[in-house]
Amino acid sequence: MISKIISYVVLAVILISCSTRENNEFLGKMIGTAVGTVVGSKLGDGDNTKAIYSILGAAGGYLLGKEIGRILTTKEQNDLNQNIINSLNSSEQGETTKWQSKEDEDTYAEIITKNKNNIDGRECREYEKILFKNGKEIKEKSQACRNNNGDWVIL
Repeated sequence: MISKIISYVVLAVILISCSTRENNEFLGKMIGTAVGTVVGSKLGDGDNTKAIYSILGAAGGYLLGKEIGRILTTKEQNDLNQNIINSLNSSEQGETTKWQSKEDEDTYAEIITKNKNNIDGRECREYEKILFKNGKEIKEKSQACRNNNGDWVIL
């Protein structure tokens, strides 16, 4: 199940790289919804609570994905994601790294690496991303897991 979703996310990222800025918001919403649903489904004990958390996760992911897809260009999104991966590889728990847009000096982010864990036998790591653009601040907590090749895949 997780591998299918990761495959869909990778496909969506490829599609984003071919998209226009207008499509970024739509694709951001779709990716955010999928990721939020997966993360939400991992919470809760029974079927009912898992369903509730899945719905809440999907809604939260939809809103965050929409916002980030709207304010960052595809190039900025890719550059920021690469910075997140570098942070996951080299930063200690609680360490903050900074990213600066090459296109807009008023766009930057802080990535705070969190704890490591395992999901379905895969090494994963939580992180927090705080994005700043034109005085606006967007906080997002997320995680990444290693794929079969050992590369980080941002969820």
